[in-house]
Amino acid sequence: MTEKIYWAKEPLWKVHPVKDYTVFFEHLSSLIPEGSVLFLEGTSMSQDIKDFLGSVAIEEPKDVQVGEARDPDKLPQERTYKVPILGWELRCNPRPHHFHIPATHGNFLEISKMSEHHAEPEMFDHLIIYRGKIGLLSWYDAPTDPFYVSTEISEVSLKEFCAKVQVSYKLES
Repeated sequence: MTEKIYWAKEPLWKVHPVKDYTVFFEHLSSLIPEGSVLFLEGTSMSQDIKDFLGSVAIEEPKDVQVGEARDPDKLPQERTYKVPILGWELRCNPRPHHFHIPATHGNFLEISKMSEHHAEPEMFDHLIIYRGKIGLLSWYDAPTDPFYVSTEISEVSLKEFCAKVQVSYKLES
């Protein structure tokens, strides 16, 4: 039986969106414990971003299900959804690229440097950081939506991180 990583155990810290990816990644290692993994997914990733992430990627964990299928290569090139009210089909294309990489200070700094030359959609759409079976940080629909940090991360660490990236947070249950 496949175990799943629990991304959102309540209560959670809700953090306002970060305006500057460069500063976000520059300081992320102060928030995230060693041994964690960064998962990035995006549909409009720049080729140099994909090249870097691919060069440091680790094997995708067998117990993490990404997207609609365990094996993303078995997904159709486009997904079609029926929209019965309107009488037409909605096609979702392209499929996102996704990478699991070690959540290290060096990798965060490299992503930070790359973000100086790229618009947000060229970087990623979704970001998740996990350690073992515990989700530590999840940010869907970046950069516009807030991101969520597990209470496994101390409030002291979160407060210092948020001060550095100039955002606020609150506990949400």
